[in-house]
Amino acid sequence: MGRLLFALGLCVAACTPNFQSASQVTDLRILAMQVDPPEALVDLDAGTVQEVRLNVLVADPAARAEGVMKGGLCFPTDNLKCSLDPRQTSLLPTLTQPVGQIFSYDLRLPAGALSAALQNDKLKGLGGIRVQSTLEVTDGDPRISVGGSKLLLFNAAAPGYLPNHNPVLSGLLLSTSDGKPVRTLTPGQLLSVQTGVAMGILPLHTADQSESYCTTDLTGKKTCLTELLSYSFFSTLPGDLDEDSAYDPLPGYPLPPSGLVRFTALAPGTGTLWIVVRDGRGGESWLSFDWTAN
Repeated sequence: MGRLLFALGLCVAACTPNFQSASQVTDLRILAMQVDPPEALVDLDAGTVQEVRLNVLVADPAARAEGVMKGGLCFPTDNLKCSLDPRQTSLLPTLTQPVGQIFSYDLRLPAGALSAALQNDKLKGLGGIRVQSTLEVTDGDPRISVGGSKLLLFNAAAPGYLPNHNPVLSGLLLSTSDGKPVRTLTPGQLLSVQTGVAMGILPLHTADQSESYCTTDLTGKKTCLTELLSYSFFSTLPGDLDEDSAYDPLPGYPLPPSGLVRFTALAPGTGTLWIVVRDGRGGESWLSFDWTAN
């Protein structure tokens, strides 16, 4: 099998050589995997399970052909991989479409499958019932395939419980490197920059995107927290970012006037910029912008 790269953790992160920034997209990459909703509701007694959609953001500036994605569902594993052998896992349909579009699966798991996942869970459903998805995508190069893993979370919540929602970005605030605001960029607009001039980027979202929630820890103690949103940044060449990732400032601290990261076009050209936001509880979404540099 070709080179198979699996991300660690609940979200997909790119595996790149040491000499290449993780934010530079030069070949086939899974940039993000979103489950919508990130916390679905289930009533095992009634046999009802909320349908979820798995959306996968794939990029490849050098794609030879359409992307082909296949995957499977299984109980969570230590290595974050589901076997793609149909005798060992529930396979997802194979999808074929142009790389750059969102690969999407609509999933309605049977209640019996979640009951089995609950019995298999060492924590017996503490924090929810988890089912693991594993995906693998190719782009026409027989030597290369990349993959990732994402947990699907189901909760048999009490009435009045507010499940987690995916954070949503509304745009970007652009500024000069010394902190002077330039403009607000909304989805669908073109990012125009001067070659060699750094542009500060601050992701924008409404204040209520950082949700407060209560959970029970392993000692049985109830604790209430507020999400701290994190970001991953990606661009095709000749775009360059001075940081691969960043967090929102802690409550009470001001937003940095020059943005969370700085974007620079190293040469005249065009490309794509992606910003992925995550809430630390499995929720994530993204925005993409075409850019041009003179």
